[in-house]
Amino acid sequence: MGDVEDGGLELSRAEECGEGFIETQPLPPCPPYPPSPNAQSGGVGESSEGDAHMHETDYGCDAHSDAHESEVREDEEGVVRYNLETLVSYILATGDFLESTTRLPFTEDQLREMDEAVEAAGMELGSVVAAYRSDVYKLRKTDRSMVEGLENCVGGVVGEILGVVDQRSAHGRTRPRLRTRGDDGSRFRGAPTMVPYGGGGNDTELQIRLVTKFHEFDHFFDQLKQVDATLAKTCLNQYRALLTGPPNCRTPASPLLDAALTFISDKESAFVNVPEEQEAWTADQPTNSNLQQQAQTE
Repeated sequence: MGDVEDGGLELSRAEECGEGFIETQPLPPCPPYPPSPNAQSGGVGESSEGDAHMHETDYGCDAHSDAHESEVREDEEGVVRYNLETLVSYILATGDFLESTTRLPFTEDQLREMDEAVEAAGMELGSVVAAYRSDVYKLRKTDRSMVEGLENCVGGVVGEILGVVDQRSAHGRTRPRLRTRGDDGSRFRGAPTMVPYGGGGNDTELQIRLVTKFHEFDHFFDQLKQVDATLAKTCLNQYRALLTGPPNCRTPASPLLDAALTFISDKESAFVNVPEEQEAWTADQPTNSNLQQQAQTE
């Protein structure tokens, strides 16, 4: 067996066949990125004044304004600068206590520094520490997660409905499938046989499956409607578009598709009094100003 010195590998097959090997040179290192043109104007980029780890970020504020800034440590060397008024207002409005660059949660000491800087600057803003300790934002985040979860559940059921509808072709015949057993239950010899996935019994089975999915849809959609009726009504338009398909690839017409679209239309007709229902539900929900006031009192 031949012995290749490079790497200590034995490649007898390569020697017998006379194969050649090409030694490639390693790629050169990538050139460093040029300094960002926004570094001097308050955008995101590296500082050109000796500190390569310093970058400045201004959210929704004039880059040339003399607004107060708050520094937040990103790591041992890097510092992220924020517009103090914009950052505090964003936290109080959303209850998002995460640093936007690393998505790491702010510590209570950092939030306390923000409150001290706001007080020193004479800004009339709420306390982020009080908001952090309050349960109002936690409940609000829980409600938002619940709505997103219900929306995902309903969307999953709509995808399953489309899967049932899509088993029929544009000619009204069901798509073929592989069959390994005869009508009497005996197994075919050899390869599976391609037979139409349909007929009277299978069409009935598809209808039963479709009705079952309708019940699953009602279970999740009614909960979504109780929590956020406006969102539920908007989602119905998306579900209709999903069932009909894009303009360049429409879902083939079939009785099952008609039944699914009629089912969605019936849900839309039930939203005649949606503004009153939504108003009755949102009347009990705290607004941003109420959340800030409650956080300050606590």
